[in-house]
Amino acid sequence: MKSIQWLRVLGCGALAGGVWTILSITLLTFIGPDFMASLPRGGLQSASPEVRWYWVVSNIAAAGWAVWLYVALRAGFGPGMRTAAITGIAWWIVQSLQAGKLAALSGAPMAAWLPLLAVTLVAMMASVACGAWLYEFFTLRSA
Repeated sequence: MKSIQWLRVLGCGALAGGVWTILSITLLTFIGPDFMASLPRGGLQSASPEVRWYWVVSNIAAAGWAVWLYVALRAGFGPGMRTAAITGIAWWIVQSLQAGKLAALSGAPMAAWLPLLAVTLVAMMASVACGAWLYEFFTLRSA
């Protein structure tokens, strides 16, 4: 395929974003209570509806970027789960650098947020894998 199918990227990115949002809520609920409690305003539980919507929309946008990155990388690495894993790792590195910086600036103890950083690697790889699988599914169906 010579060009990126943008509608497909957006749709598959939305799926990946939904998966990432569900996984991140699950991780924050079961692994991140100490982290959430350490935040100055109590984290997402006490956030305004606007902040919660921003969080969901930014999750979907970030996952959309990750699916776009997968599509761009598949030209060099080939389609499949290996490329999805590479993409998930790349997304995790960028996200973790930013999240770690914000967690440190908020005064959250490292012991509260480092476990989240570790498990989000798997969650991000799974989210990209879902988006990549759907992208490949539609690519094969349109061939």
